[in-house]
Amino acid sequence: MASAESYALRLAAAATVTRDIPLRALRLISGTIVFAPGAAASRTEPRGLAGVRLAVGDVIATSDADGRFMLRNLPAGRLIVQVLAASDVPAALKLPAGEVELPREPTTVRDAKVVISNPDLLPYIQASANGRAAASAESAKTAQSPPGSLR
Repeated sequence: MASAESYALRLAAAATVTRDIPLRALRLISGTIVFAPGAAASRTEPRGLAGVRLAVGDVIATSDADGRFMLRNLPAGRLIVQVLAASDVPAALKLPAGEVELPREPTTVRDAKVVISNPDLLPYIQASANGRAAASAESAKTAQSPPGSLR
């Protein structure tokens, strides 16, 4: 990938300048992170999750009040999209992650959906009003609950 140098070009009237300037292809993923409990647990509609951080390498996005997120300036290739913890996660729980392949050309992936199906993950992935999630003691006990998933 080309370096992210900046170039200052000063052109006099009636001057012609030819210069190769590296451009960065724009790739982004936008969508929603939602909580959708398993069919056995509830028949509620999926709801957007606010304050959840997603990462692709060094690129991090935080979902808004409706669960919407946008990861910008992504590199080409096979990437891992990860849900980041807002507080320490018990070993019995696993944070969701998934792969996506982005081409070298500028690409926009819209309406991606990250689904969290395990309610025990919620205290560990959502930032609270105090800045960090408060972990519940009950969620550390549930080792057999399935982790969330990326769809």
